Amino acid sequence: MLSRSSNLPLAFIGLEARLPPKIRAQRSVVCRQIDSWIGGKSVDELKQEITYHNHLEVREIIKFGQYTHVFKIEFATINMSSHALQHGILCEHVKIAPSQIQQEKFIDILI
Repeated sequence: MLSRSSNLPLAFIGLEARLPPKIRAQRSVVCRQIDSWIGGKSVDELKQEITYHNHLEVREIIKFGQYTHVFKIEFATINMSSHALQHGILCEHVKIAPSQIQQEKFIDILI
């Protein structure tokens, strides 16, 4: 949407650019049925592992409470999330298969 350099003037006056929820959902995948020793790692460790082994830029990893077998990954681009859906993700020398990865669903609610 906006380049990183265009965000600086906005931040200077106290504003922040946000992506629409639909685009964020297209850039995000949910990983399920993950081994607990992988899911038990910290968010920073997971982010470093996925970035290092897959050469994909991870923006954010969201864990769901105390569940160690499921987490959400938001990539920098839609193409990166598509690559993860097609080829899987290597993390801690274990392949997370494409069958364990699902595109995040966005449902637009009109009131």
